[in-house]
Amino acid sequence: MEAGKTCSDISWVGKRGEFSLERDLGVFTLNQELSKLHDYFQKKKNYFDRIEGELNNLRKPLLFFEGQQDTTHFQLAHKSLYNEDISDRFQLGMHEISEGSSIGDGALNLNRLMYEYIGKFPLSESVIGIFDYDIEGFNQLKGLLKKGSYKSLSALYKYDHIYVKLNAPKVFVMLLAPPDHRKNFYHKRDSQYCYVSTELLYKNEEIPTANRAYPTLYDKTVFSFRGDKARFLEKIQQKVKDRNNVDFSGFKKTFDLINKIITD
Repeated sequence: MEAGKTCSDISWVGKRGEFSLERDLGVFTLNQELSKLHDYFQKKKNYFDRIEGELNNLRKPLLFFEGQQDTTHFQLAHKSLYNEDISDRFQLGMHEISEGSSIGDGALNLNRLMYEYIGKFPLSESVIGIFDYDIEGFNQLKGLLKKGSYKSLSALYKYDHIYVKLNAPKVFVMLLAPPDHRKNFYHKRDSQYCYVSTELLYKNEEIPTANRAYPTLYDKTVFSFRGDKARFLEKIQQKVKDRNNVDFSGFKKTFDLINKIITD
């Protein structure tokens, strides 16, 4: 067979099948996207149903932190500070964490939860969403406030970052209350200078140097937490289990504000 004829045949077959191939690929791609869309809305419906069921069965104030590790830190702190399980006084919620989540996803998910879901129907108990007082937590809280669905209660609670949802008087959002040993680790207005994640409620003795991210090479008076948060939590849990002294006093200001909210 001649080389020229072979090329001509291939070209002819390609042109003839071009429309059919594009059509088939288009249908395949469309089906893929529709399947993804269906899965997304199904997950969202299941999530909403779960949250609604949880809210309909409220017997105690419900607290949402940015993630499960934050929740566990507060469980440990409550037991240490008040000699009782946190579940004796509060219900602890867990919002959706997407697969492959990265740092900051917890704050974003908490933003969505407190805007899209909480407050859609009457509540028997207070619900409080608690953001870290770090860059991402503060920015997500700001983003939530820009949507115009919350108003400030700073004058009432003498704290700059507590808000109540409009038309939902039992729904609140707030930033962690920084302890005295973190007085230079946050700024009331500029999130760029905020570093207080839940891990920084502990004193420096509990935070290894490897877990400290300094803003510059020339200033080591402040830092943010970096590294494996799950591993850090495991070490705290082991210390508690071994009855080694862990100072949880940095959590008290946040608990004080939560208690004030639910008793007013």
